[in-house]
Amino acid sequence: MWVFFGDETIFTTSKLGWRYREVFLLAGYAIEHHLLGAMLSDIEAVKGHYGLDLRHPVKYNMKDGRLDKYYEARGESPLLVTARASADAMRTDLLALLPQHNARTFICAMGSLGFKTRKEYYQWATTNLLQRLGYLTTVNPSHQIVPPELLVCLDWPDANIEKNYFHIYHEPWHTGVSVEGHSFTCGPLRHRKAFPDVVVGSTIHNSFLQLADLVAGAAASFVTWAVTGNKWQTARMFFTPVATCFFANAWLRHNQTSFISSPPGLQGIMATGYASLSLALQGEQPPITLPA
Repeated sequence: MWVFFGDETIFTTSKLGWRYREVFLLAGYAIEHHLLGAMLSDIEAVKGHYGLDLRHPVKYNMKDGRLDKYYEARGESPLLVTARASADAMRTDLLALLPQHNARTFICAMGSLGFKTRKEYYQWATTNLLQRLGYLTTVNPSHQIVPPELLVCLDWPDANIEKNYFHIYHEPWHTGVSVEGHSFTCGPLRHRKAFPDVVVGSTIHNSFLQLADLVAGAAASFVTWAVTGNKWQTARMFFTPVATCFFANAWLRHNQTSFISSPPGLQGIMATGYASLSLALQGEQPPITLPA
């Protein structure tokens, strides 16, 4: 069985030419269930190397106020100070676990499609994500109820989203059609042996979701570089292990990988940036100049 852990982030950049000038990201990774124990053990080892226990939360943004609250409540603020001093190395080591455990990464990046509410961002990104996740498993030809082979675990949504995740998942699981009326190319998720409901957790309390937060943060660094041309070294350092784990399937759109972006303007920038990253890594050359 595959288990997917996902988290989201939203950020703005002054060089985006859209009205709302923001990018919403839903990103994460899938891992086969029999590798979960080894992955968790390695996460514990990495955290331990930097003076933390497994229970201590980490995030891509180590200055997140929720981290301060967690450590302060337990009288462990000095541990957070130490972890922040080694944030780059720790994040690099944690992201390196993705290829080590044969994970598959997925990213949905949306640049201001004119949506007015955050719920609409979630709906678009989650729908596109689910369509790709369906290809991790094979079709159940009998269409009979069988043990699940795909479980989706997402970070607890904010108050603006509430239970919208469940509605977005419910329709395509049963019918293979999104709430907007678009057919899933992978068919109904129940025929892909997916669990009948989405599972929701808390990133602060779940080490697997913390790694998904790092994937989302790395994706944000790549988008920022691709759009603005700034912080190439940061994008390369953190996004490379994420990109090497993209899931490819002949039926997937957008260059047939699990990196989805929209609208076309942002999609073109992502394609150019990804090509530049690939060339730079192959030849160890500086990245090409990206279009403004």
